[in-house]
Amino acid sequence: MINLEWSNTCDLGGMLYQNNFMQKIYIDSEIANPDYDIREEGISDGEKNFRPTFSYFGKIYKFEFVATEFVSDAMTQIPLHSYVRITEDDSYAIAKDVIIEVEWYDYFNKITVSFIADRWIDVIR
Repeated sequence: MINLEWSNTCDLGGMLYQNNFMQKIYIDSEIANPDYDIREEGISDGEKNFRPTFSYFGKIYKFEFVATEFVSDAMTQIPLHSYVRITEDDSYAIAKDVIIEVEWYDYFNKITVSFIADRWIDVIR
């Protein structure tokens, strides 16, 4: 079970966020099948040999679920928000670079949520 919460520092999309309002949705899904973002920057020498000066490795987490159109409408606005928290089981992450993809079918939509998180924090109970 995933708990997805999002909010903004100022009003957005007709929603009053200035009073600490927080959107929240519970999704019956699991974070699975991550993608990996590996990038290198550097220079090439005279023999066209690449010498990396900076390397980046990022893990892009994903989860998918099926929803109706009005849930899809709300989900597509999430990347515009300044605070997105994703909780799964006993750990959570503050998401960065959230990407929402919607595939339309006849009676439902498949929504894929992708995000980058610096670290997962375990909740101690």
